[in-house]
Amino acid sequence: MLRTRPEWEDFLRKRKGKIRIFGAALAVACLVILGRLWHLQVIEYSSLAGRAESNRIRQLTLDGQRGLIVDRNGEVLVDTRPSFRLSVIPEDTQDPKSTLEYLSRKIELDIKSAMARIKEARSFSPVVLNRDLDRESVAFVEERRFELPGVALETKPTRYYLYGGLAAHVLGYLGSITPAALASSKGKYAMGDFVGQTGLEKEYEEILRGGKGRKRIEVDAAGRELATLGMEPPSRGNQLKLTLDFDTQKAAEKAFEGRRGAAVALDPNTGEVIAFVSQPTFDPNLFTIGISPKEWSSLVTDPDHPLQNRVTHGQYPPGSTFKPAVALAALEEGIIAPEREINCPGYYKLGNKTFRCWKKWGHGAVNLHKAIVESCDVYFYTV
Repeated sequence: MLRTRPEWEDFLRKRKGKIRIFGAALAVACLVILGRLWHLQVIEYSSLAGRAESNRIRQLTLDGQRGLIVDRNGEVLVDTRPSFRLSVIPEDTQDPKSTLEYLSRKIELDIKSAMARIKEARSFSPVVLNRDLDRESVAFVEERRFELPGVALETKPTRYYLYGGLAAHVLGYLGSITPAALASSKGKYAMGDFVGQTGLEKEYEEILRGGKGRKRIEVDAAGRELATLGMEPPSRGNQLKLTLDFDTQKAAEKAFEGRRGAAVALDPNTGEVIAFVSQPTFDPNLFTIGISPKEWSSLVTDPDHPLQNRVTHGQYPPGSTFKPAVALAALEEGIIAPEREINCPGYYKLGNKTFRCWKKWGHGAVNLHKAIVESCDVYFYTV
């Protein structure tokens, strides 16, 4: 129905209050929107610009290779090899847990542990899921990379002990840096870095460790790399040359095969260690990517104690190996002369105690040379 002009004026007059209220509400809404825009554009500009930049521009840390460990002749005992590391940046995924569950169809993952690390991680920091993917798993991830935003594959240097357990106790092994060591490292290391835990790997950590590099990249909304904006390459650690001789070490370990014990071969002219054997041994490659609880339990509960360095920590009576040292000390002090003979009846009495010689019927008259050759106990008891 059409209204006349007077009718319209009457209609508007009756609703004038409502129109004013609506206009005021609209004005307030506009002011709120404008105020919020001003706040975002002016007050929070720096913060938001930084966050936007961090979403688009990432800085990656590049690990430097550790230095080689070689024997006295340059034979490489410890090197590095490339490994494929799987990680996730939670902020780039739609649902981190769903992503982990999808990956676990093909790749063995500890989802509970990974989720705990994701909660503790800094914003836009990669969380490592697997440090050494096999080829099949790499292919699985690569084929589905567009379905897996935030998931990244990196090639990383991993420590490699070429001969497994050979000289493992002297070489040592790597392990993830502890929170205490990280706190005292003064920025040299980051959480998740692997450092020397025992042996020469620990003693010469500063020499062997490589220098870190940096890579600045541009990424898309899914966190995939689009372009490299700049790079500072990492540096390799220094080489460590040992006095060990590979062939002698190998022969000494073979002689101990299937038995427990320790042996050290020294150069009598220089005192250099040519071989260093502690058996049974272990494979330090188990530790290079993080030893599993099952593998660790197997090592620490083994009744033969393969992790024990029997050379430095074993407590054994020196036995006849100490006789030459006694002889040298006695000669130096003039207590004996090389040609002097001592009678060995097969025993030596000291007070009320009797100490037996290994040869129960005795060696008879024994000088220094014969005492060492035949390992006469009574001669050295007397000295």
